[in-house]
Amino acid sequence: IPMWCRAWMRPGRILGYAFDPAWAEAGIVDRQLPPGVLTLGDSRPGRIQLEWWDADQGRVVSTAIVDHPGGEIRVPTPGFSRHLAFKLWRL
Repeated sequence: IPMWCRAWMRPGRILGYAFDPAWAEAGIVDRQLPPGVLTLGDSRPGRIQLEWWDADQGRVVSTAIVDHPGGEIRVPTPGFSRHLAFKLWRL
């Protein structure tokens, strides 16, 4: 299931927002998107802290530490409904 996503990047930090187009365009609110994978730009190797945020309630829904091998950043997304925010930063 496709989702819309944008991210703001600076060295060592990425802030982003993703939403279900069915919710944003058609107002479908009861659809649950399954977990997936979000692909971001290339980065050097290292440990990255990842947080997923409930965009309605402003609370963290999951956290993880990713041992990034270098190259394209691919992070697992939690299942969600409507929209979701995320933060990544270097440790």
